[in-house]
Amino acid sequence: MSTVLGVATFTYLPFCFFNLLSPLMTVAQGYLGFRIAHRSDQAAT
Repeated sequence: MSTVLGVATFTYLPFCFFNLLSPLMTVAQGYLGFRIAHRSDQAAT
């Protein structure tokens, strides 16, 4: 990324917080058991 952007890695580090946070949030959600609620077909009509 630093080559494409033409800046040093630590220069854009504060702006890529989601890239750093995403794996941590994924593991936390899996560990805590968060799930997507399934809707029945009757609720959609």
